[in-house]
Amino acid sequence: MWGDFIQEYQDNPMDNTDRYSYEVRLRVMLELLKSEINGQHTEEIELLNGLDGYLKRVLVPDRFIWEAEIQIGFPRDMFWFLYGKLPPVIRN
Repeated sequence: MWGDFIQEYQDNPMDNTDRYSYEVRLRVMLELLKSEINGQHTEEIELLNGLDGYLKRVLVPDRFIWEAEIQIGFPRDMFWFLYGKLPPVIRN
Protein backbone atom coordinates (compact mmCIF):
# COMPACT_ATOMS: atom_id res chain seq x y z
CA MET A 1 0.00 0.00 0.00
CA TRP A 2 2.85 2.40 0.78
CA GLY A 3 4.43 1.49 -2.54
CA ASP A 4 1.10 2.14 -4.27
CA PHE A 5 1.00 5.66 -2.88
CA ILE A 6 4.58 6.36 -3.96
CA GLN A 7 3.74 5.12 -7.47
CA GLU A 8 0.62 7.28 -7.60
CA TYR A 9 2.70 10.27 -6.51
CA GLN A 10 5.29 9.56 -9.19
CA ASP A 11 2.56 9.29 -11.82
CA ASN A 12 0.77 12.47 -10.77
CA PRO A 13 2.58 14.52 -8.12
CA MET A 14 0.23 17.49 -8.15
CA ASP A 15 -2.85 15.38 -7.36
CA ASN A 16 -1.14 13.35 -4.63
CA THR A 17 1.08 15.77 -2.72
CA ASP A 18 -1.63 16.67 -0.23
CA ARG A 19 -2.23 13.00 0.60
CA TYR A 20 1.27 12.54 2.03
CA SER A 21 0.54 13.49 5.64
CA TYR A 22 -2.19 10.84 5.72
CA GLU A 23 -0.55 8.10 3.64
CA VAL A 24 2.76 8.30 5.51
CA ARG A 25 1.06 6.51 8.41
CA LEU A 26 1.71 3.34 6.40
CA ARG A 27 5.45 4.08 6.37
CA VAL A 28 5.35 4.67 10.12
CA MET A 29 3.73 1.26 10.64
CA LEU A 30 6.42 -0.38 8.52
CA GLU A 31 9.13 1.30 10.58
CA LEU A 32 7.56 0.08 13.80
CA LEU A 33 7.33 -3.47 12.43
CA LYS A 34 10.96 -3.59 11.23
CA SER A 35 12.19 -4.53 14.69
CA GLU A 36 9.86 -7.54 14.73
CA ILE A 37 11.04 -9.28 11.55
CA ASN A 38 14.49 -10.40 12.77
CA GLY A 39 16.18 -10.78 9.39
CA GLN A 40 13.17 -12.26 7.66
CA HIS A 41 11.36 -10.78 4.66
CA THR A 42 14.52 -9.55 2.94
CA GLU A 43 12.69 -8.88 -0.34
CA GLU A 44 10.25 -6.59 1.41
CA ILE A 45 13.07 -4.79 3.22
CA GLU A 46 14.86 -4.26 -0.11
CA LEU A 47 11.66 -2.88 -1.63
CA LEU A 48 11.21 -0.54 1.33
CA ASN A 49 14.82 0.61 1.02
CA GLY A 50 14.20 1.42 -2.65
CA LEU A 51 11.09 3.42 -1.80
CA ASP A 52 13.00 5.23 0.94
CA GLY A 53 15.80 6.07 -1.48
CA TYR A 54 13.32 7.68 -3.83
CA LEU A 55 11.58 9.51 -0.99
CA LYS A 56 14.88 10.89 0.32
CA ARG A 57 15.60 12.33 -3.12
CA VAL A 58 12.30 14.17 -3.45
CA LEU A 59 11.22 14.98 0.13
CA VAL A 60 11.57 18.65 1.03
CA PRO A 61 12.79 18.93 4.64
CA ASP A 62 10.32 20.74 6.86
CA ARG A 63 8.81 20.64 10.33
CA PHE A 64 7.03 17.63 11.85
CA ILE A 65 3.92 17.03 9.73
CA TRP A 66 1.61 15.59 12.39
CA GLU A 67 0.30 17.11 15.62
CA ALA A 68 3.00 18.66 17.80
CA GLU A 69 1.76 16.77 20.86
CA ILE A 70 2.94 13.43 19.47
CA GLN A 71 6.24 14.59 17.97
CA ILE A 72 8.24 13.38 20.98
CA GLY A 73 7.31 9.79 20.11
CA PHE A 74 8.74 10.10 16.59
CA PRO A 75 12.40 11.14 16.69
CA ARG A 76 13.73 12.66 13.47
CA ASP A 77 16.58 10.17 13.04
CA MET A 78 14.24 7.17 12.90
CA PHE A 79 11.12 8.81 11.46
CA TRP A 80 12.82 11.23 9.04
CA PHE A 81 9.88 10.88 6.62
CA LEU A 82 7.63 12.71 9.11
CA TYR A 83 9.80 15.81 8.83
CA GLY A 84 9.17 16.92 5.30
CA LYS A 85 6.70 17.33 2.50
CA LEU A 86 6.42 16.21 -1.08
CA PRO A 87 6.77 18.83 -3.79
CA PRO A 88 3.87 19.23 -6.24
CA VAL A 89 6.34 18.95 -9.13
CA ILE A 90 9.13 16.37 -9.38
CA ARG A 91 12.42 17.77 -10.63
CA ASN A 92 14.80 15.26 -12.22
